[in-house]
Amino acid sequence: MIRDIAAGTETALAMPMQHPGWAPDGRFIAGTFMTGGQRQTAEIMICPVEGVSCRRVAKGSHPHLSADGSRIYYHPFTDFDGESLWTVSEEGGDENK
Repeated sequence: MIRDIAAGTETALAMPMQHPGWAPDGRFIAGTFMTGGQRQTAEIMICPVEGVSCRRVAKGSHPHLSADGSRIYYHPFTDFDGESLWTVSEEGGDENK
């Protein structure tokens, strides 16, 4: 749920997410969505606060947004060493390890 304290309203996100984090400008929330709670299905999703549908940006979990919100740092589900860190643009391209 997104709660607007000033307006006293609540809006449900389009999907449940784990590890949610706000974009610095407040336009969206990035989080992890897992089908059936299985790590192999983990995807980084962006959900705009306007309530429109969420969109996938990468396969992975534990997203952290850059200070300007243009990049998302995350752990890919394919690297199980616990030390890999990847980044993807907010639009969902330009993935780098």
